[in-house]
Amino acid sequence: MDAAEHVHSYKHTLNLDPSFFQLILKDQNERLQHRLESLTGKFGNLSNTKTDLSQQLLASEEEKLKVSQSLVEMQIENNKIKEDAEATKFELTNKIITLENQLLEAETERDRHLKGAKNAKEKLADMEKDRKDLADEYVGLKSNYSALSKEHTREVARNEELAIELLKSTALMRQVRVLTNGDTTVGDPNAEIARIKALVAKNSNGRIRVDQIIGDQSDRDRTAENILSRNRFYENEISRLKKDKGNDTERLEGRLTNIYKELTQARNLARERQHQVSELNAKLIILRGENESIQTQLNRMQHKVKDIGEDYRARLVKYIEDISEYVDKGSGVPNAATEARLREYTHSMLKDIRRSHRDRENQLSQAAQNYKHRLQNILRKFEEVLIAYRNMRQLCEARGISEADMGPDEHHLNLSDADIQSAHLKEIGRLKAELSNMRSDSESHKIRVSCGFSKRFDNNKDGPSSDSWGSLRKQMREFTLNTQQGLEQERARLLSENNVLKEQLRESQDYIDNHLVRYKEEILRLRRMCGIQEDAVLLSDSATHTVIRR
Repeated sequence: MDAAEHVHSYKHTLNLDPSFFQLILKDQNERLQHRLESLTGKFGNLSNTKTDLSQQLLASEEEKLKVSQSLVEMQIENNKIKEDAEATKFELTNKIITLENQLLEAETERDRHLKGAKNAKEKLADMEKDRKDLADEYVGLKSNYSALSKEHTREVARNEELAIELLKSTALMRQVRVLTNGDTTVGDPNAEIARIKALVAKNSNGRIRVDQIIGDQSDRDRTAENILSRNRFYENEISRLKKDKGNDTERLEGRLTNIYKELTQARNLARERQHQVSELNAKLIILRGENESIQTQLNRMQHKVKDIGEDYRARLVKYIEDISEYVDKGSGVPNAATEARLREYTHSMLKDIRRSHRDRENQLSQAAQNYKHRLQNILRKFEEVLIAYRNMRQLCEARGISEADMGPDEHHLNLSDADIQSAHLKEIGRLKAELSNMRSDSESHKIRVSCGFSKRFDNNKDGPSSDSWGSLRKQMREFTLNTQQGLEQERARLLSENNVLKEQLRESQDYIDNHLVRYKEEILRLRRMCGIQEDAVLLSDSATHTVIRR
């Protein structure tokens, strides 16, 4: 629309004058300038809006990051709250279960106490009924007893009066009979006494009435009042005891509840400790298995090292034998330099053989020392077991426990010194024989190599003088070597015997030191049983220790 209008206005203005055309152009320029300014303003507004939008976008991104970070923190916090809630729920569930169990136990205990109280009330009602019956019966018996006591008192007084009258009558009749000089017309005193006794018995049997035996109502009321007063006293005493014991019962119930809680905690702790002990036992079993596997691998490696060492020594010996045979046949050693190099090479091989034998000797000596150390530990543990066994037997004998089987006596369980020393001597003898064999083999190889070089050197000489001189040198060398071999064998034997004696002395000293504690304890026990002073015990111990050290 704007383009069509511009074209139409342009065609219309072609017919006008130039001034008008200039005005139109000026107007259009102004409008275009105005539009340009408006567009520039809009563009500035757009750029400002874009900047604001970018800033808002950055701010929104920051807010978004903050919101996401806060959301993550809230999720973490929510997870923590959930975990705490789960843990609290689990603890509360356990507490609820525990409280329910305690409630069930308390209800069961309450029902049992209610049943016991009901039975006690029934028994108390029966006892109260029996008590009332017994009280009524007791009141009647008491009143009857009072009436009978009174009647008995009256009868006793009456009998005493009648007895006095009877005695008086008897004395009077005796006087009458004495005065009449035994006249038969006068009655017999004995018959008179019998007659009076019968009369007294007749009168006394007929004097007690039924109402006197039963007693009157006042006696019954008085007796009932005494019994009821005692009953009230007993009831007050029972109520006081119930009040006191009721507080004690509540306190004991509270203590019982606390004890149940402590018992539950102790069971839980014991269960946890048992679980920990089980884990430790499992770890210990695993470590023991690993230790056994490592020991097995170590033994396997030691055997492998021994086999490799034996193979190495055998190869060295074979090399030396080949060299000696090569030299003996006379096909080698063209000059002295080669002979010197060959001799040095042979001596180096001999040194390697000696070093290998020395390493094997050190290995065997270390194994023997480890074996002896283990044997000493076993002996010490055996002595500790013997001491504990003796103490247990003495304790059982002191407490009078004769039903249990105590086992054999202590002297039947002791290891003999011959067995211990024989084991040591066997091991030392075996090591000594192996060492002697190794040294003899080394010396024999040395002699063979030396003889081979001597023969080769003698073969290079010319003339009969050289032969005689070579034979003389050979004899001297053989004599020297034989003497040296004998001396070295004697030295090795003396060294081995010295080592054996040192080991025996050290083992004997260790055995004495180990058994000295037991002997001291036994001596102290015997001296305490005999009642000897401690000073004497100390003096005897110091003297014994001095003698043993000497």
